[in-house]
Amino acid sequence: MLDEGEPIILIDVRSPAEFVGELGHIPGSMLRPLPEIDQWVTELNGKYEEKIVLVCRSGNRSGVSAKYLTKNGFKKVYNMSGGMKAWNKMGFPVEKETVEVQQ
Repeated sequence: MLDEGEPIILIDVRSPAEFVGELGHIPGSMLRPLPEIDQWVTELNGKYEEKIVLVCRSGNRSGVSAKYLTKNGFKKVYNMSGGMKAWNKMGFPVEKETVEVQQ
């Protein structure tokens, strides 16, 4: 989807330390930790038809997040299989700079 230039919302649900840690994060992704999903999901109101891709370290937390969003009416939700471990293994670009988390 990224290579095709499709408009997507890319959300990383890991912790802030993981986001800038060893595996880094996908350029353009937003950090929204899973434990705070009840708070940040309101940012997505009105975006029920937009493509939302969720990523974590291996796919477990992003899978939980995907189920949550689907249950809350989002139609085009995707869990990135293999997460950042797979992303790094394939040699795709990552960033590791510090970011501010919206509260």
